[in-house]
Amino acid sequence: MTRTNPESGKFVPPSIAELTVRLLARTDTADALAAVAISEVEPHEVAVALRTEPRQSWQEGLAVLKTFVVSAPMDISQPVEWASLIVRRGLSHSLPFALCNFPQQVRDLNPLLQTKDLSKLQSAETEAAAASIGLRNWANQHIRKGTFPQALIGCALLRAAGDYDAAAAALSGLRGCTPAEWQAALTNEEAALLWERGERQQAAQLWAGLPENSAVLLNRGMAALFMNKPAQARENLRKAVANLKDSEPWHHLASLYLALAEMQG
Repeated sequence: MTRTNPESGKFVPPSIAELTVRLLARTDTADALAAVAISEVEPHEVAVALRTEPRQSWQEGLAVLKTFVVSAPMDISQPVEWASLIVRRGLSHSLPFALCNFPQQVRDLNPLLQTKDLSKLQSAETEAAAASIGLRNWANQHIRKGTFPQALIGCALLRAAGDYDAAAAALSGLRGCTPAEWQAALTNEEAALLWERGERQQAAQLWAGLPENSAVLLNRGMAALFMNKPAQARENLRKAVANLKDSEPWHHLASLYLALAEMQG
């Protein structure tokens, strides 16, 4: 839960250890991380052994859907290869709120705390390998059918696998046949792909043009934070934190980014 100073009314950022425990809550290492917070040992030393539960990460990777379309289905089955994909994805620092992304990817806080220039941190550490045949087949099947949101999830899976060219081609192919209610979600996926490819300015411009919702606000704030624009980051991240339920891992990630923005002054 976010806190305010009763005298000044200003945001009081939780400790980094506290945010780490919140972010990784409901995983099978939560108790170990709680011990880390109490003993003030650096969180990354425990997080190395973190095992992300596939079903939970899949659901958190779909959470963005309802920020764009309230009636979006959430009972979409994960592909068989999802469990192996989340292992290959590795760590992330500047993580967009987008399909097939999950907050537990941000679990090594040392670089975030020790790097003076956050813009120098790369977006993700996905292994540079094309999507597996099974994963590509799952993605392409839904992209060809043009059913939503499954087609967008297919594009996101290609991005998550590090197959950026295939993801870009798939998103471009969907641009002319995407229903109106899914257009903003498509743009968010285009921006996420640009961001993870290192084309940060273009991604930020796309997010700036989207109507506000919790995902867009988080992404605008995250982009500003890692482009060394702390004032803009704070403005958007405060709104994102206020709009996300404090029981949600994405709320905890937004709070972490807000704390970092506050630390930048």
